[in-house]
Amino acid sequence: MLQEVHVQVWQFIMQYFDRLLKSGKSSGKNDVQKLQKEAILFLISLSYTTIGTAYRGNSVLSKEVRFLLKDFSCFGLLYVCKVGGVTLFYPTRVAVNLVVGSLTDSSQSEGNGKGISESTSKTALSCSAVATMALESELAKPVPGSNHLAIILQTNFVLSAYTTSPLHVSMLGLFCDVNSFRRLPNVIFYRITRDSIKSAFKLGIQAKQILKFLKMHAHPHLRTGDQPLIPSNVEDQIILWDREQTRVRMEEVYTLQCRSTEEYAASRKFALEEGIFSWSSEEQRNSEGQNRIMVRYKSAKKFDTFVRLWRRDNLS
Repeated sequence: MLQEVHVQVWQFIMQYFDRLLKSGKSSGKNDVQKLQKEAILFLISLSYTTIGTAYRGNSVLSKEVRFLLKDFSCFGLLYVCKVGGVTLFYPTRVAVNLVVGSLTDSSQSEGNGKGISESTSKTALSCSAVATMALESELAKPVPGSNHLAIILQTNFVLSAYTTSPLHVSMLGLFCDVNSFRRLPNVIFYRITRDSIKSAFKLGIQAKQILKFLKMHAHPHLRTGDQPLIPSNVEDQIILWDREQTRVRMEEVYTLQCRSTEEYAASRKFALEEGIFSWSSEEQRNSEGQNRIMVRYKSAKKFDTFVRLWRRDNLS
């Protein structure tokens, strides 16, 4: 839910295809694959249509696509109706921007703009400008609607969100401290803490998703100046909290107490050659003056066999 709208819609579509395959609506696997192919081509074609324009569905579309019209209307991609026995469908803004939004995300992730044309980029920027103007108009009303979200994040980790939607409140609660929740008629307040971010990571939410969500829904007034959409100290701290997950790596090992320096050297050489070496105490010895060597536990049997054979040949 922290992803952009078109990303969420693509996830719905892919889940729909999987469910279609398991539900047995089609007679066979080949029919389902053909249905998926036709559906993807149809979704790509929708990006070239005009919002609010009626298109005939009886004679133009294939049988497979006509089968999907009703389901796509449930996703909010189309409005389907019948006029004089003719099936008409009207593409929505979500459907028209579905492919454009995906290409924009790809170009931004690559960082160099490859894979998207200049006209497509201008279209995406135009849609973003229109959305910002609509949000500013909504926030200027005495009683704003329930479908807007404008976030201001302060350097003290206090988050102010202009919204009246219970859904937005729940979404922010995924990575904010719910105990710090405060509400005014058209704005809510949260605080971002280490524990709240860690709880989000346990749910499978990534730091980059949180930062992207905060930037995507930043207040329009933050976009007019030179100040960043997210304070640099807050962004850096979220990234550091994310890195804490990989700071310590646990590994199960098998430990050998070597009886002599020669045994230690031979065992260490074998472990390195086999790629199972984890750690050794070349400088540190136990109270009896013995060296230790640790290898990966999954290869303990192989390593133990080598040690026993070495002792038989060299200590007999």
